[in-house]
Amino acid sequence: APFEKTPRDNNYLFKASNRRISDNNVTIISKGASLRELIPDYLAPYLAKQPGLTDTDWLNTVMKPAPISQTSLNVTGGSDKSKYAFTMSYFNQKGLVIGTDYEKFSTSINLSTELTDKWKVGVTMTPSYATGTINAAENSRSYNPLQMATAMYPFFKPYNDDGSLAISQQILGNTATDGALVENPVAVQEMTNRKYTLFKTFGNIFTELELLKGLKYRLSVGGDYSNYEYNFFDPSTVGAYRAAAPDVTFANRTEYIRKNYLIENLLSFDRKWGNHRIDAIGGQSFQQEDNTQLLTEATGFPDNSIRN
Repeated sequence: APFEKTPRDNNYLFKASNRRISDNNVTIISKGASLRELIPDYLAPYLAKQPGLTDTDWLNTVMKPAPISQTSLNVTGGSDKSKYAFTMSYFNQKGLVIGTDYEKFSTSINLSTELTDKWKVGVTMTPSYATGTINAAENSRSYNPLQMATAMYPFFKPYNDDGSLAISQQILGNTATDGALVENPVAVQEMTNRKYTLFKTFGNIFTELELLKGLKYRLSVGGDYSNYEYNFFDPSTVGAYRAAAPDVTFANRTEYIRKNYLIENLLSFDRKWGNHRIDAIGGQSFQQEDNTQLLTEATGFPDNSIRN
């Protein structure tokens, strides 16, 4: 409390000789002081050193232990002619900051077989699906919980006595004195939707045929596909920087699709006669990539039940 009061006192006393440290807010205003020279009412019990007052460690509140777990299953086998390998994995990581968890499901399939002594085929597939929640903005006093926590005062708490989220208490408490007008970061993280999904897969199919002794032809067809979706929704029931709840509802959605194709034809020759050897390779390839991105934004929803 003294840390909050002293700069306001110093700023107030420095500007005019008729100002006194004992002036109350009514007198301070009458002497032409700015809002940032007023003393917030909520500081009074702290300056009086009353026991049992709120003392919130906001950085500790928005951060948490972040365990990581991973489970994998591997199966391999085959024969002289055929081989297979299958891997399935699940990864889960809890974020250091509340509301930033991540999980991923992935598999890998590898198959190859010799249909005849001169003909081989194979396939590889590596699909994965990830989902998580991320901060809506890296540098924002409205959405970045770490940045918001550094601007929150310990005189306010994240939850009310009944267990409900404390909404806009610091904004309302500081409006009259132009203090840090930041929303409760716990409420922002719990009430906003910041979820993304990412599906990726890579696949390759090949066939290899020995046309003549030492002469082989190989056809390979591969593809790389990514589909990313991010949905953000900020309801009117939680505030933002310098805006107490209820405020304007805001939502956006980002979609990104990437497609990459690769076709390769290779002809190789490797033959040895006595002390002589011929080793040659020739090929042709075709590759194409398509990218599509769509960003949609909306605001002023009639109520919070209509979400993206």
